[in-house]
Amino acid sequence: MHERLEPEFADLPCDEPNAVVLGDAEQRLDYAHLDEAFRLLLEGAPLLAVGTNRYFRQEGTLHLDAGPFVRALEYAAGIEAKVLGKPSSDFFHAVLEEVGVAPDEALMVGDDVECDVVAAMELGLQACLIRSGKYRPGDEEQAPQARCEASLADLVDALREAR
Repeated sequence: MHERLEPEFADLPCDEPNAVVLGDAEQRLDYAHLDEAFRLLLEGAPLLAVGTNRYFRQEGTLHLDAGPFVRALEYAAGIEAKVLGKPSSDFFHAVLEEVGVAPDEALMVGDDVECDVVAAMELGLQACLIRSGKYRPGDEEQAPQARCEASLADLVDALREAR
């Protein structure tokens, strides 16, 4: 896990792990940690992933996110991860239930065409792709039915004008 997330897991005993949780780990997604996770998976531990995003943008540069490592562990161990965050339909349904909104009444706004926009639309949500963050030119072609705006501020302005 990423060092900034350690406090969130401080109360969990780690001496005999019974699950592999894969999320934002940055430099800790190295061979030694992945190999240890692989061995635990072979022993029957479940693979829990916070998401399957392919990449993220930091300081203007794209970097590998957790998704490629989730897929590598799934392939190597011959198992399927339980995805706790996006693009899991369980995640979207839990959020909708929490706020008491039907899918067709919700608008998913995100910069990840695959895990934000397409995943939401597959569940009946409206979606808007924002051309900031990790957006890459041409992403909108993967979700031609989605709204596309340059920024969140532009989306808010457009929604206000439509009233």
